[in-house]
Amino acid sequence: MTIVEQLLCGDTGYSATKGGKGNTTHNYTGSGNPRKLDQIHVPEEYVGKTFKEAFVGMLMNGGIMALGLYRAQGTSGSIVSFVYTNPAPSTILFHDDLIYAIC
Repeated sequence: MTIVEQLLCGDTGYSATKGGKGNTTHNYTGSGNPRKLDQIHVPEEYVGKTFKEAFVGMLMNGGIMALGLYRAQGTSGSIVSFVYTNPAPSTILFHDDLIYAIC
């Protein structure tokens, strides 16, 4: 089981087996819902705050692990929208940011 698979599902009845041609078969037999990688709007209480504050708050209060940001065109002067993986803890969050998170 990879680290990402453990983060997503933990020990909840999830298994992955390698099949032919390098394909992986995923099975879930747990009683709850497996976690998923998702893209969510920055919660209003974290707009204008740091990524670190959002990371800690979301993890402690909702069990949501923030992994990165999708930033709109024009954010920090960028001429294109972009994905910001592993943002610096001091990164300020904006209203139109989206957070990549394990929910």
